[in-house]
Amino acid sequence: MTLNISESLAFGTVYELYITAGVVQDKYDNENEEEILRFRTNYVNSNPMVISTSPSNGQTGVSVNKTEIYVTLSYLISTYYHNMRLTG
Repeated sequence: MTLNISESLAFGTVYELYITAGVVQDKYDNENEEEILRFRTNYVNSNPMVISTSPSNGQTGVSVNKTEIYVTLSYLISTYYHNMRLTG
């Protein structure tokens, strides 16, 4: 039996697969018992890398009224685990 999923699994996530009792039978009409399968996907094995920024590194002439600075990383991060700081 193969379970096909439509989306990629998330990194570092615990998934549970429930197989209800009686949904699978062998050739002798023996039915399965209820089963719960748990697994965790791998964590990302590399540090996030900065892909791009706005303003760009070394850019001059940036407005003193700029209210947003964008940083694009190589993968999604949980911002509550990371501190970023602007110094001048």
